[in-house]
Amino acid sequence: MDVSNEIVPDDGIIYVFMHLEKTGGTTINTHFSQHLGFDDRFAHLGPWGNQARSQGRMPQPDEWPAKKRNRLRVISGHRVHATAHHLVEGRNARYFTFLRDPAGLVVSQYNHDASRLTDPPAFWEWYQDRAPNPQLNWCRHRLGVVTYNEVIDRLGEFWFVGVTEHLDRDLPNIFEAIGVPTEWSNRRVTGGGHDLEGIWPPLDDVVIERHQEVTEDVRERVAEDDRADSSLHRWARRRSNALREQYGWT
Repeated sequence: MDVSNEIVPDDGIIYVFMHLEKTGGTTINTHFSQHLGFDDRFAHLGPWGNQARSQGRMPQPDEWPAKKRNRLRVISGHRVHATAHHLVEGRNARYFTFLRDPAGLVVSQYNHDASRLTDPPAFWEWYQDRAPNPQLNWCRHRLGVVTYNEVIDRLGEFWFVGVTEHLDRDLPNIFEAIGVPTEWSNRRVTGGGHDLEGIWPPLDDVVIERHQEVTEDVRERVAEDDRADSSLHRWARRRSNALREQYGWT
């Protein structure tokens, strides 16, 4: 259902959310799906969106006619690259993303993975097999660059870069700029997810259970192993504060 026509301004802007895993994206995507309409003015480029279209035998966004693509207000998803705005024509692109404290991200990813298994491995066993610095690697791939400094340079061109610990502070300003309601619900937190049925994601999913907490041991180990991600997160905190001051956000 499209409920966006009365509130979305016609300002010639397309907003592109580069969704890194475990950084609050389900909360954000749910809000867009509710108020912009899935595959109406909100296109999700990721497993949920792509699979939902495949199951419904609906075309993917790059197969849409130009008139439908040009209705979009927001493009989002795990498969958003730096060229995603090319889906629409003649619009100014505002890219935004959120990064997360590395220890919190690692534990969240483990709880996500463990909740899908009947006999999940212990946390430290799982930890040994993971790749370090997932946020840096994700950004490198999505931005089409190689080095840490190149990632910083490209993210520095984004309209907004935030951190998940300040979602409460930053999302109202982002939603106001996009033209959707500024009141929102936190979704997909550990132990939650029951309230997503019929809203988001468009496919059935599991409720995330709390198998592991963020302990001091976890923080110390992740800080040692994911130094680049820790540095990237600190940069994002500084960047978000600078952008808020620049935009006059309260």
